[in-house]
Amino acid sequence: MEGTLPASVFALEKLETLDLSHNKLSGSVSEVPVGALSNLRKISLAGNQITGVVPLSLLTLQKLTSVDVSDNDITGVEEPAVLADVDVLAIDTLNLADNQLTAFPTVLRRAAALKTLDLTRNAVAGSVPQWLCQHSALHHLYLGNNELTGAVHEWLTVDAADVSELRVLTLDDNPVSFYFFLYSYGQLK
Repeated sequence: MEGTLPASVFALEKLETLDLSHNKLSGSVSEVPVGALSNLRKISLAGNQITGVVPLSLLTLQKLTSVDVSDNDITGVEEPAVLADVDVLAIDTLNLADNQLTAFPTVLRRAAALKTLDLTRNAVAGSVPQWLCQHSALHHLYLGNNELTGAVHEWLTVDAADVSELRVLTLDDNPVSFYFFLYSYGQLK
């Protein structure tokens, strides 16, 4: 399949899974019209040539739990005017690996059910935000091959941190500083 994401997809009311991965889709992901794709639980647009940002209207679909837009040319996630007005509570898996992101999507502060976040092979720079370690459901955090700086122990050991469910943490090929901190995180593998 070539071209842009067909608008006719938005008319599929009962659609639960949409996998258009590894095609030749290009352009940006359109805003999802209000009321459209109300049953969508999983979407994969991985391995295409999609550009721009992931629209909030996609991430805020009430039943959507898994989004894979890896291996594209996406530059970020649409930022809300008011973060408190955004509900991305259903998302538990978000794969943004192999894109062009330069920062952590702040909308993820509202993703309380987030279990897996993959930002591998982007250009995310700076420190890992403290709010990311307040996601008590987070099991897998893939941050390898970015431009992350700072000391890992600082964001994992702050008083507000709740990473007790974290099973996988990858930080390979980043200029972060490590101190021996894993003794208190026995579940981390």
